[in-house]
Amino acid sequence: MIRLLSLSASLFLAAPHLSAETLRLSAPSPTDLVPSGIAAAKIAAVERHTERELVQFSWPIEESAAIDFSPQPFLAESREFWTTVEAAELAKGVAFTTTAPGALIRLSPAEPGKRAGLDLSGMRIEIAGRSYTREQAVAVLADAGALKQAGAEFPEGTVAFRVRSELGAGPTRLILPKASGRVLLHVFEPDSSLVLRLEAEPFVGADGRLRIAGGWAGLPKNARPIALTGLITAPDGYTQNFELERRGEDFAAEIALERGRGYGEGLWEVHLFAAAASAAGDLRRDVRTAFAVSQPSARLDGRVESIEEKGALVFALGVENALAARYELRAVLTGTADDGSERPLAVTHAAVWLEPGRGAIPLRIEKEHLARPGIGAPYALRDLRLIRQGDQNLQERRDRPLHWR
Repeated sequence: MIRLLSLSASLFLAAPHLSAETLRLSAPSPTDLVPSGIAAAKIAAVERHTERELVQFSWPIEESAAIDFSPQPFLAESREFWTTVEAAELAKGVAFTTTAPGALIRLSPAEPGKRAGLDLSGMRIEIAGRSYTREQAVAVLADAGALKQAGAEFPEGTVAFRVRSELGAGPTRLILPKASGRVLLHVFEPDSSLVLRLEAEPFVGADGRLRIAGGWAGLPKNARPIALTGLITAPDGYTQNFELERRGEDFAAEIALERGRGYGEGLWEVHLFAAAASAAGDLRRDVRTAFAVSQPSARLDGRVESIEEKGALVFALGVENALAARYELRAVLTGTADDGSERPLAVTHAAVWLEPGRGAIPLRIEKEHLARPGIGAPYALRDLRLIRQGDQNLQERRDRPLHWR
């Protein structure tokens, strides 16, 4: 194990040093993810991670590769919605509005372990004022067994069908007189131009603030948004409500995650529910995406020892950590072309177990990765990330922490 080792000792180098130089990381930029403090939280996945040995490697990448070093929110788009209904509602008819022909409808038991009765023998569908029997309305019908064979796992008792495209779209009512229990209704319109969008930051830092944006695309001119609310769910099941606010033509929110609540292992989920009023009826969409919350138990302390070996360049980056765990550093190495543009050269990774205190992780870059015609100094490390490997939690991220000639 590594216990409070000096930078040089922590390199575990077998090859002789040719030269060494002490450097410092650049000051973080406003967009960097840098923890203000660290703590030794109890994390089961970290305790299960028993690998102790140093692993380090790098590989070249094409200098023509287009790499965006700024983490971008994932854009989630939805043409679907979910709602839970009681059997009595289905017997009377559940109303919703479709915006394109050929809607896919799925009915599932809403409560785990409880089978809803989804007898479709008396089913009717009304679309734009006209009523159709099951035989007239359904183009394709599949039960849970057929869905499982197709690779989709749904609860026992699930049924799904596609409405015939020739019946069109508009105000729709689904009537199921022989249903029983609570039912989850899922409506998906693959050919619709009405889309609900949601963007969330890929990870939340020490400030505990999640920034999200969302809104409609393809909303009819005569329609107006009436609700954009959502739910944030933590890995341990804790939930928090939110509402998006209009900002010009878009909607956004900055949400303070409640500290000390819901911090478990894994990704968090943000679920946005939207409704808009139109002449045809209320339009609905749901959309989901995921994000990570940084739980820092380690951080870079700014120390760097650059050591040139035979055939390799090693950067030992100082790490301060409060929790014994296996930590990884990864970064992209870039150089400068003759025209002054920045070009990617290689990716480097290193991981090792660190005991609480101060240690170092040595990033190794093979010199052959640097030998590119027309590309030279200044070089830089870009998109440097410190990761706790046991639960893949991002501890720190720096956009441009180190450059040299």
